[in-house]
Amino acid sequence: MEALPVAALWGVSVVAQKYSLGSVKPATTFIIVTLLHTMFILGYLAYNWKSFNDDLGNVSRRISIIMLAGVFASFIANIMYYKTLQSNPAPVVSTIVSTVPLFVVMLSFILLGTKLTQKQLIGILVVMLGINLLH
Repeated sequence: MEALPVAALWGVSVVAQKYSLGSVKPATTFIIVTLLHTMFILGYLAYNWKSFNDDLGNVSRRISIIMLAGVFASFIANIMYYKTLQSNPAPVVSTIVSTVPLFVVMLSFILLGTKLTQKQLIGILVVMLGINLLH
């Protein structure tokens, strides 16, 4: 259950972001949060420089995929997230955004050839039903 503290921290983050959006534009919140991420990432990079530097040779083979992930996850999705959070209740937005595993399962099946189990298919249906109940 190492992921439970992560979920709790993300929960705190969502509530803080929603609170800030009461008087701050989504773009401003996004930029401030991203700048803070950047400062912490640079500190983390300095601390882990040797490991990072040793791994750079592996990056060249995957750079386009890494860049694609950065554009979609770190930029486009975050801008959309803040705009959605501003105009919707935090619990609803958080619940819908937490359906990431559903998309991971479906995209892994389509793009990576991962096999889907009957339990996963049932889970996808249950999640989709739950999302419909939110509206």
